[in-house]
Amino acid sequence: MTQRSYGQFCAAAKALDVVGERWTLLVVRELLLGPRRFTDLLVALPGLGTSLLASRLKQLEAAGVIRHEQLPPPAGSWVYQITDVGLGVGLVVKALADWGARLLDTPGPEEVVRAEWLALHLAVSAPSEAVAGPPETYQVHVGDDVLHIVLTGAGAQARSGAAPYPPDLVIRTDQATFIELSLGRADLTALIAADRVHVTGDQGSVSRAARLFSCAGHHPRPAADPGVARPTQKEQHA
Repeated sequence: MTQRSYGQFCAAAKALDVVGERWTLLVVRELLLGPRRFTDLLVALPGLGTSLLASRLKQLEAAGVIRHEQLPPPAGSWVYQITDVGLGVGLVVKALADWGARLLDTPGPEEVVRAEWLALHLAVSAPSEAVAGPPETYQVHVGDDVLHIVLTGAGAQARSGAAPYPPDLVIRTDQATFIELSLGRADLTALIAADRVHVTGDQGSVSRAARLFSCAGHHPRPAADPGVARPTQKEQHA
């Protein structure tokens, strides 16, 4: 498959030459959650065929967005990982998710739901006041799915799977409740009181996690960018 180009000397067009194809940004989204084998990506992206996934990975690797490497023993698996360049593309994924969160209501019957997708948006969108403090790790069980969220003190990261070390807080709930929680539609402490969420950890970690989740539903309108032309009042009424 030949990679298409817009053929324009424009930063936005050049970026879209790399990540503008269908499925590409969703591949980046998956790798923001941690290293993935080829088969892991196929499972996480239902509807994406083998040949098209291989093509997208080849394009991203050629652009330096991802790398393909072998994990050290005892794993030894070949995985795809995001690079420092790719983390910049993650900002695009975040901006799209911030805008798209307004479009989420309840999952349709044909829509796939993965708790880690919701957790990723929660983590990358967390404001500084929600993550301030010493590092903490929350392990979240949503039905049979497991993920963990790391508060670094400067930001938050969501990762697939169990935490690699004992977490400060363990949260257990069902999918419908986690959707409400991760989108900021319900309060963690209220869900605990209602027996819809079960936690293991000290009260300080519970309070901090509640503050993190409460920020998820806040999607302020972006401030006007002085570098972008706006129509004048005369033009608006022309």
